[in-house]
Order: sequence, then C-alpha cells, then structure tokens
Amino acid sequence: MIFPEDYFEPEERDGFHITSMMKRNWAVQLEIIEFIGKVCRKQGIKWYAEFGTLLGAVRHKGYIPWDDDVDITMMRKDYEKFMARASRDLPKGWHLFNGRNEENPTASTLQVINTDVVCVEPEHLERYHGFPYIGGVDIFPLDNIPDDPEEREIHRALYTLAYYGFYHTGESDMLRDLKPEIRDAADTLTEAAGARFDPEMPIKPQFLILSDQIAASYSNDRTKEVADMQFFMNTEREHISKTAYQKTIMMPFEMMDIPVPEGYDEVLKAYYGDGYMTPVRYAGTAHEYPCYAKAERRLRLYYESRGLQFPKEFEG
Repeated sequence: MIFPEDYFEPEERDGFHITSMMKRNWAVQLEIIEFIGKVCRKQGIKWYAEFGTLLGAVRHKGYIPWDDDVDITMMRKDYEKFMARASRDLPKGWHLFNGRNEENPTASTLQVINTDVVCVEPEHLERYHGFPYIGGVDIFPLDNIPDDPEEREIHRALYTLAYYGFYHTGESDMLRDLKPEIRDAADTLTEAAGARFDPEMPIKPQFLILSDQIAASYSNDRTKEVADMQFFMNTEREHISKTAYQKTIMMPFEMMDIPVPEGYDEVLKAYYGDGYMTPVRYAGTAHEYPCYAKAERRLRLYYESRGLQFPKEFEG
C-alpha cells in the first residue's frame, strides 16, 4: 500500500490532535486490513468492519479521530475458516495470534499482527513507516444466539461464567488453586454445561476454550440473531438480526474501501444508540490510549537504562 508523504503529518480532526506516530500506527493497521481482504477474497470469506471501525467508516470515512485500533467481525464459520487458513499466507514476521492455541493466553481475541516484538532496526522502521511498536487488527466472531429469551439468558450466563473464569485466573493456576467464586463458576459449568476440567493442566486456557465452545454452540442457522458474545455478555441489547449482515457494501476508510454490513444502521444503533452520527469523545476504552503506550514506556526505559536519549521520533 502506498501512502502519500503528508499522510504521516500530525493533524486535527474534530478538534482532536492526531500525532504522527498514531498515523504510522494507522498505516500498519491499514496494510493488515489489506492483507485480510486478500485472504478473504481468496478463501470466499465474508468480513465486516465492526464497532468503532464501522462507526468511523460511516461517520468519518476513516478512523474516529480518537480511535487507535481496528475491529472486524466474521460469522463463526468464516471466522474458523480464516483462523485455519490465513497463517499460510502471512508475510514474513507476521503472526496470527489466537489465544485458543496459546499455552498461556492473555486475551481471547484473534489478532493479525505485523511483529511480536518492539523493533528499532532500520529495515523494520523503513518497512513499517517508522512505527517500532506492534500493529494489529482484532477479529471477532459473530455467533448464533437462541431466539427464546429464557434460553438466550441461560446461554449468556454460561458464557459469562466461562469467560469470567478465564479472565480472573492466573497463568499457572490449577483447578485446586481457584478462589471460591471461581471454583463455584467451574462447578456450575461442570453441572450445567457438562464441562470437564483437567486437574493436571493450567485452568486458564481451559476456561478460554470452554467459553469459545459455548459461544459457538448454537450452530442452528435458522436462529434470527447473532451477537459477539464478549460484548453481549455485558450489554444484553447488543444482539443484531442476521439480515443486517446478509449483504456487504463498500465504504471509504482513509485511502481504501472496506466492507460494512448493509444493515449498518441497525448495527450501529445496537452498539451506540440512535444518535451515533453525533461525535462523542468516549472516556473509557478496553485499553490504554494509545494502544502502544505500554510498549513506548518499555522502549523509553530501555534507552534510559543504557544512558541514551529516547528518540523523539518514537514519541506520541
């Protein structure tokens, strides 16, 4: 992908200052989107801009000025197909990060990332527009959910228990190490969902795999609605009709076009309410802004520990 030189200049959008480093982060993410699009075309996979990325496409024709990441979704079958096949085509140095297959998973999100280390080597910086940190795109599955409200609530409750167990256990915790409330969750999942936990293996990845299995358990394509279970478990209203995702349309996003669900209005109202076209700078996100802030602090400490000046071009 070719970027005009002035793309990396700092700028103001909607009264928000966007740094040059953030533009470089965006550029890496756009290249990853381009890669994902190629894989999906090759494999016949349908994908959609989602969450803030969808809102940015509809409202800003690009990133929301104060957004720093990219979120996309796929229906569960396409999500599994992408996960199984995308790694074959990954560019050198790129990774398909999937917590399900990690020995010590820290996140459940599927990610395509351009590197797994902070790198200041000239070749790397030239390849990635002077961005030394990890750039990535998050991919979420959309799962069928039951039509019956009571059955749906049970489904949501079981998923919540499994995800709660994953989120609140340590990397090396075993079944015997669990706090009482986590043990209660494990016992409930064993009784109500037929879960089987291996007492000789760390419990964290077992909870993660179970949460994924519960999310994908409604394979009946005749159900009317879908949801991203990670969000649905916290906000019951975030379930959307399948007809909203039946077709895709292309919308401008920075200097490319990306697919969005034809029913984007229904999707955005489910996530952000009727007034989604009015920009509101949100106060809280799922991570620290910018997304590479922790990596920047570590890189700064690296330079300082060696008595070196932290390069200004890595700030922001």
